[in-house]
Amino acid sequence: MRNEKAGFDVKNSASTIGDRPLIFPSRLFYAFSANGADSFPAWGNAPGNRPGETSALKAGFISMLSSNALSRAFSADAWWFDSSPRAMPQASHEDAPLALKKHPPPKVKIKAAARGFTTLLVALLCLTLTQRALAVGGVDATPSPAPAHEISFTHPKETKLDNGLRVIVAERPSLPLLAMELIIRIGSEKDPNDRAGTASLTGSLLTKGTEKMTAPEIANAIESLGGTIFSSGVSDYSNAGVVVMSSKAESALTILADIVLHPTFKQEEIDRLRRQSLDGLRVALQQPGSLASYVLGRVVYGDGEYGHASGGTPETLPAIQRSDILNFYENYYRPDNATLVFSGNVSFEQGKEYAEKFFGSWKVNQTVPRPVSATAGTWKPTTVVVDMPEAGQASVSVTKPAIKRDSPDYYAGLVANAVLGNGFGSRLNREIRIKRGLSYGARSSLDARRDTGAFTASA
Repeated sequence: MRNEKAGFDVKNSASTIGDRPLIFPSRLFYAFSANGADSFPAWGNAPGNRPGETSALKAGFISMLSSNALSRAFSADAWWFDSSPRAMPQASHEDAPLALKKHPPPKVKIKAAARGFTTLLVALLCLTLTQRALAVGGVDATPSPAPAHEISFTHPKETKLDNGLRVIVAERPSLPLLAMELIIRIGSEKDPNDRAGTASLTGSLLTKGTEKMTAPEIANAIESLGGTIFSSGVSDYSNAGVVVMSSKAESALTILADIVLHPTFKQEEIDRLRRQSLDGLRVALQQPGSLASYVLGRVVYGDGEYGHASGGTPETLPAIQRSDILNFYENYYRPDNATLVFSGNVSFEQGKEYAEKFFGSWKVNQTVPRPVSATAGTWKPTTVVVDMPEAGQASVSVTKPAIKRDSPDYYAGLVANAVLGNGFGSRLNREIRIKRGLSYGARSSLDARRDTGAFTASA
């Protein structure tokens, strides 16, 4: 083949894989570099190629040209190199993608340097791999999964301190890290009826100041240890934790114990966090998907304890006072309502020693936490429509009460949900997005809680 515009010849080289011929990428190189997609008709089947193989390559790489960057990189006026023998000595190799004429060809203007070259290398690799697949019959020969190997786990060990604090240690001595998390067995389900968001604010404020450290000082102290710190309040639980190198465990536990046992809940921090939460809500409520998720809780649980938004609403957040936060903390943050978990490079004996040292003095007050009551109640199918006339998109969700976390069907439910709607290759996403293009994505979730949870599918 000859390109009159660029002034060079292209070798019609071929090799083999087994007994099947393999076209060198030089022919594809020619088509792209000379005239882009317009030169595809000049392709011919190499000797020994099955009918349609070259056409399949054409179709595959025409689709690649849909990218503007690729189109520019593969157009004749975008080449950045000088195609003379001096500038490209490798062209004399018999398998080189370009065979120069006896007389030097015209030079091509420099326009796209490293970007075009990098794109070219990636494209050539794709071309080679695609032709290789076609050369062996065009069949996806994905290997079978490897045989399952036996997996052994070290079972966590558990103890309880005299003050009622439950301690769990999951030993992983092969890791240099240690994660330590204190979990309170009460969360947003215990928000006062007209104060949704109380648990969320209380949990988040733990890292915003103690009797000894301000919020910036806490952040700097953890950063100096090379670790992370977090706290929150959601459905079923509130928590606070740190992750550090195991050699920094005592320093990190000093900070963790301080934020859990001595938070100050300063008014200025409450106001700042409230403003941030309200700003986030205003943005979320303008998105159909986010708004649907808020509505689903009320649909499934009604007026039950799970029926309100854990993070609060634009109406309830401004109503929460510092006294509400203090009452929530005093009622539910107590050792006999908490579990301290160690996971990583720590022994059971060491974990128990840490718990006793940093949380053994935590006292139990006289208030007894209320048990979680039934939340789903009587449920019947219904249809709810939220009209957002200015929205450019729509969200569709299907939900119903499901199972509790301690249900014997929990793990079977996790597997079923993974197949149905957890991941890009799930059935919902494959049918709704990949095959039909009806939505950017489709998914499902199984939210098993201490009391009745919910199953939801959405797109």
